[in-house]
Amino acid sequence: MTELKTFLVTFIIVYIIYFIVILVRLKGMEKLKESSEAKFLKNRFQLNLDTIKPNVLGYIIAFANSLILALTLTFISLFDNYLFKMIIGFIILIILQLIIYTIIGKYLKQKERGKKDV
Repeated sequence: MTELKTFLVTFIIVYIIYFIVILVRLKGMEKLKESSEAKFLKNRFQLNLDTIKPNVLGYIIAFANSLILALTLTFISLFDNYLFKMIIGFIILIILQLIIYTIIGKYLKQKERGKKDV
């Protein structure tokens, strides 16, 4: 039960901070398409980021990053050894980023194709 609390608290805090720092500020929205996440999606899935509304992309990236960090923190909190926590945390972080951003990229690519068909 404490792991669920850790996950929820971490997710909410990270999402709120990300929302305030990136999504509320207009400069953050402009820089969003230049972020490493957006570049990964653009290069890996040949997405046209101009067809995606910046605020929708921002919400998706904020949700994904919050989920990645919350899951990583929750999982490494199960271990006691700090060195083991760092190594496992780094591995989990990379794996979750690849998995979640691949899912997001495929979803956005399907949405992009759907707009062209209509």
